[in-house]
Order: sequence, then C-alpha cells, then structure tokens
Amino acid sequence: MTNSDLSQLHRDVGGLIAEVKGLREDFARSDHKSAESRAIVHRRLNELTERTVALETKVSGINVRINDDISPVVDEVSRWKQRGLGALGMAGIAGSMLGAVVTGYWREIVHVLLGKWPA
Repeated sequence: MTNSDLSQLHRDVGGLIAEVKGLREDFARSDHKSAESRAIVHRRLNELTERTVALETKVSGINVRINDDISPVVDEVSRWKQRGLGALGMAGIAGSMLGAVVTGYWREIVHVLLGKWPA
C-alpha cells in the first residue's frame, strides 16, 4: 500500500467517524425532543385526569341534588296532573249526564219554567 492509498484510507475513516458523530448528535437531539414531547403529553394527560375527576365530582353532586331535591317535586307534580285529569274526566261524565237529563226532560223543563202544563 502506498502513502496515497493510506492517506485516502485515513480520510475515509475520518469521514466515517465524522458521520458516526453526526448520527449520534442527531439521535441525541431526537431523544431530547421525544422526551420533551412525552413530558408534554404526560402533563396534558395529568391535566385531563384532574379535569375528569372534577367533572365526575360535579356530576355526582348534581345527581345527589336531582335525587334529593328535584325528583320528589317531579313526582308530586305528576300526582297533581293525574288527579287533575281524573277530575276533568269526572266533570265530563257529570256534564254528559246533565246534558242527557236536560235533553230527555226538555219538554217538562220548559213547561215548569213557563208555568204551563201540557193539556
């Protein structure tokens, strides 16, 4: 091997060493960026977990309030509605009966009101 071959070999080896160092630096930067990105994701995930816990607490409080305060009122209003519909039904039946009586005895009613009895 000649000196020129050796110097070319040294240059090639030096170039390879420089490339390897560059790759190491690129990997180190990539690892650093990945670690930062993972840290951001973990932080956001922790924030989301905290928000979810807070939301579950609020929903739990709302459910308790609905069961304790609102449900009894809704049940009572439903009972009022049922009673009202029953009363309207009874009034309708009574009105129908009164109408039937008035229709059936109309002639007699008119004679009583006018004070004239049929001959």
